[in-house]
Amino acid sequence: MSLSRAHRQVEEFALLLEERFDAVGPRRAEREAAKIDVDWGVPILAGVWSQSLSSVHSPLVRYRPGLKRALIALRQRERGGAGRSQRDLLALVAACEDEYAEEMESMVPELDSGRPGSYGALVATGTRLQLAPDATRLAETLAIPRLARLANGADPARLLPDMSRLRLVPQSIEYARLWRGLYLRLASVLWLQRFGDAAAAPDAIVFVPEHFYTQFHELPGGGATGVESASLVFDSAEIRSLLSTAALDGKSGSNDIQITGFPLHPISGGYVTSLHLILDSIAPWAQTTIHELDLWMSAISEPFETWVLGALEEHGFVAGNVNESGHWDLGRGEGVTRTSAAANEIRRTLSGATGSPGEIDVLAWHEEHELLIMVECKSINAIGNLQTVSTTLSPADAAGWRRKLRKKVEWVERVSGMHVGLSIIALEGVVFHMSYGIDDTPILDAESLTIALDSMF
Repeated sequence: MSLSRAHRQVEEFALLLEERFDAVGPRRAEREAAKIDVDWGVPILAGVWSQSLSSVHSPLVRYRPGLKRALIALRQRERGGAGRSQRDLLALVAACEDEYAEEMESMVPELDSGRPGSYGALVATGTRLQLAPDATRLAETLAIPRLARLANGADPARLLPDMSRLRLVPQSIEYARLWRGLYLRLASVLWLQRFGDAAAAPDAIVFVPEHFYTQFHELPGGGATGVESASLVFDSAEIRSLLSTAALDGKSGSNDIQITGFPLHPISGGYVTSLHLILDSIAPWAQTTIHELDLWMSAISEPFETWVLGALEEHGFVAGNVNESGHWDLGRGEGVTRTSAAANEIRRTLSGATGSPGEIDVLAWHEEHELLIMVECKSINAIGNLQTVSTTLSPADAAGWRRKLRKKVEWVERVSGMHVGLSIIALEGVVFHMSYGIDDTPILDAESLTIALDSMF
């Protein structure tokens, strides 16, 4: 199928989705996928998905989960059908959307506390991924030279000072896969013009031949970075493993969030993609890779604790982590640190005290309000099975978090003689809301925590 014809069929199918989607009756995704010619269906699905990324207000956004799952369903077929009916493709998307709705509905009991009038809500969205801000900065600055140097062993802390998480990845060639994958995504922005119309819209799909490579050379003399020339070369096999949805073949639990991290969608002779799909893949792929490289604690969880510390200090608190030996490390955050006689006395009494129930992520004292706060920080990885995420955030697990936090509160109160006026469980990575009783420790996502602090102090 020619690109011009594919673009026309993308537009036609986008209109069909909006006009006829709600009229499609119950279907099974596997059965519908078996009817469709993969080489015909994949470019249309990828193209409409790309169009949905043009604006958060696009009417196509509501169909995005179904479009992604339809691509997965076609990918999982060993042999595609021969059908090229847009109504069959519509039925496939509708069936995938039904499966998605059933999955979302199955999570409701996980978030149900069982109390009358209680509620729970969980939303995983790319804008809430921990690496989303860094991904945006990489794309805005087109940081290709920096990523090439990092892939050759340069220090992330020196080359990525403007990245809140990626700069914390240790300097090691062991993590070259992360930098090579990010480099490829940004380099794709440039080489995409070789295969498509340079004047095409960012959401327009482009065909990329299967056997191609890209390379980067930089003249010697790295300037202020102190890094000499960097050279990267990729073959088709590595590009496939880093960019193609084929990398998900055989992996259990592949879902619509994971497929977002791989912007090349295979068809006969190559792939289809778009600028929007490539840029949208940066954060989810990087976050998955950070987790696989066992860097979650240093690059994700600990920075969130630092952010919470800074947020509290900006609102007049002196705050810090308390280790298992009782040492309160005041002033570790990024905000303004204020010391006081009361804070120093709490610190003195905790130091070396016995019976600690474990490390306290954040303990904070507000001198003006004479308020002691304790915060437990949770970084949620939304790149995976949402059912698992919802279980992690279920009332049963939340009760376990609260019990552990309560033990820490009781220990601080017993040792210091001070009342902990407020305890909070703060989390990042998802949009989360759960009602709680008057005696429950609130669980707040980062945005809700910011709003709460602004309103109270």
